[in-house]
Amino acid sequence: GPSFVGPEAGAYQLEAISDAEVTVLTVATDLKVLTVNVGVGEGLLIRGNFRKSGGAAAAVSLGLKANATAVIANQAVTASSDAVTQGYFEILLWQQSTSYLRGGRLFAESYDTVASATTTHLPLDTVMPNVALTSVTITGLSASVSVTLGIRDVVAYRILTS
Repeated sequence: GPSFVGPEAGAYQLEAISDAEVTVLTVATDLKVLTVNVGVGEGLLIRGNFRKSGGAAAAVSLGLKANATAVIANQAVTASSDAVTQGYFEILLWQQSTSYLRGGRLFAESYDTVASATTTHLPLDTVMPNVALTSVTITGLSASVSVTLGIRDVVAYRILTS
């Protein structure tokens, strides 16, 4: 069955960042590029935290590129409230074989003191590249120049299937 290669197995994590990636953006922007080595038929799990500032009644969005292909378009992961919001995201990419290339999702939970909790489940918008992954890019977008988006504590794990 599947096995994790990373801290959960006490072995090998592909990459981790603990520095804050913070920006103000109203056009889709690459927040963090992770260098990975994930073969066809293997999976990838990415976990991290995010934060939205107050300053305007506006949501922030997350998305994902696999290699250079946008597979999850930026979509809101917070409410459109004027409040500081903190949350957690998890991205799962499951590469299998030709004709089975939409295995994946972005899951996010966030909480603010105005709109309470927001839970988001986003499927892949397009098929995964049917080649080894060498990079994944977490993208972000703010609906207002007055609102910043930051990601932190991001860790990627390769999932072996044999």
